Amino acid sequence: INPEWNITGNLLEGENFPVYRFLPHRTNGEGFFLAALRKPMNGEECTVDIFERKIKKSKDIKRKKDSTNPQIKELLGKAKKWLKKADEYDWQIINNQIQAFSASHINDLEVLRDSLRVVMAGVKIAEIKGRDLIPDHALSMSNALDLSSFEVYEIDYELAIAYLRKEAISLPETAPLGYILLTYQNRPLGFVKNIGRRANNLYPQEWRIRSGYLPDKIKLVFG
Repeated sequence: INPEWNITGNLLEGENFPVYRFLPHRTNGEGFFLAALRKPMNGEECTVDIFERKIKKSKDIKRKKDSTNPQIKELLGKAKKWLKKADEYDWQIINNQIQAFSASHINDLEVLRDSLRVVMAGVKIAEIKGRDLIPDHALSMSNALDLSSFEVYEIDYELAIAYLRKEAISLPETAPLGYILLTYQNRPLGFVKNIGRRANNLYPQEWRIRSGYLPDKIKLVFG
């Protein structure tokens, strides 16, 4: 380990097992912990050959193909139009959720899924609900989103805060109907379904701003 990285190692006296502590007051970031493990197998240590066999096995796995249901195939085709360079992604439908993962790394993903519970991988594109396709918030935050695929509507600061609080919002009559992408200062905030008198707020419930405080002076920081 490069000493300039200021990574802290093992803190137990007399022990030398490989752990790495990225303490927030010493390294850049909010903190991180890393440990290197080697799993025994039949009394012998795992080798690179075992990992290579897992890769070969993953290539032989028959991944779920597109459904033969014409309606599902139509919705999947619609979702593919929402991404730039859609052909560079592996598309899967899991529990009515359409997900896209970089095709160049799909074999690595299958190796991980063989041994780990993968909570999320790639970009969650949309949820299939009956005949409707509901765009996911993760799509609005992705650089892979093709902005030309959606109607985009710019909103002011107060309405942006209301949206991020997941409040019920109403858009002006000039706003297009259907699923539209809201932006503030040309930055995507997320999707709504505008039905005229009101717009269904699709911002994730668990991400909402809970505070009711609104500062007198607006300070914005964009990375």
